[in-house]
Amino acid sequence: MATFTLNRMHLLCRNTHCRSFFAGFIQRAQLSTLESVRKNEQCKLEYLGGENNGIAVISMERPEARNALGKQFLREFADCTNVVKFDKNLRVVILRSLVKGVFCAGADLKERAIGPAKAKELIFAARVFNGKEAAEMGVVNHSVEQNSDGDAAYQRALKLGQEILPQGPVALRAAKFAINRGSEVDIASGLSFEEAGYSQVINTKDRLEGLSAFKEKRPPRFSGE
Repeated sequence: MATFTLNRMHLLCRNTHCRSFFAGFIQRAQLSTLESVRKNEQCKLEYLGGENNGIAVISMERPEARNALGKQFLREFADCTNVVKFDKNLRVVILRSLVKGVFCAGADLKERAIGPAKAKELIFAARVFNGKEAAEMGVVNHSVEQNSDGDAAYQRALKLGQEILPQGPVALRAAKFAINRGSEVDIASGLSFEEAGYSQVINTKDRLEGLSAFKEKRPPRFSGE
């Protein structure tokens, strides 16, 4: 669907610069494969196996710049996201930092997460807050005590990924669509997005599988169809 949208935008462009811009995105989306990102230095992609099959991990590793968003970093990150974006076998993507004590410098996440009033207070006062305070303000979902390996946050994210993994991918996509779109509009429009998402689930095999599994009192086996 993403490639189709890019192609459509490319066709709608009326000047050479615009067409060239979207042509580059289309080419990158088509050429980005797992093999093409194996030589990445700052953003690395790993597919987990075993009980974690269906989970991919994008690891950020630019220690000299505290994972700041440079050109190479953004290019490699875009390549990784293009790979996972078109992989229908994936259920969860985890973004982690391999730089001790740092997630990512240079990205402003506060205003989207906690609203403009609180964001202004934090920014204007140049306030620094810890993980517990971030969780209390809703900037992050969870705050965990660090472990001896220094990967407590990753382990918590992996546990959450394992909880999401067995859920129906069609329903997850619909829920993600409804939440992302619905949170930006009024309640009536939000309910319309929810209805649109649900309508995409009704005629799927996964919905029938969910009903059968519930009736037979067994775990569902979702296929994503």
